Amino acid sequence: MSVAAQQATKPNNPAAFPQHGWSNDPETIARMNECGGLTMRDYFAGQALIGFLSCKLWISELDKVASKYGADFKPSLATNCYEMADAMLRAREAQP
Repeated sequence: MSVAAQQATKPNNPAAFPQHGWSNDPETIARMNECGGLTMRDYFAGQALIGFLSCKLWISELDKVASKYGADFKPSLATNCYEMADAMLRAREAQP
């Protein structure tokens, strides 16, 4: 899939904690826009990770399976968190 096609399928991903409206100074506004910060996707992925990691039994089982096959579950877990975040962003866009 081309980069353009990938971008077209990505949900809207605004800043998680926008800093707009507290300053009218163009220089301050430019600095705020440059720094970017945490996106909604990053925030949602972090929240999904907290949810996954809060279940010690689930993590223990993942670790056992990963050890059995000589694998590391962390990259897959991170991918799953971002997939969950993408689903949350799409659901957010679908709301009236």
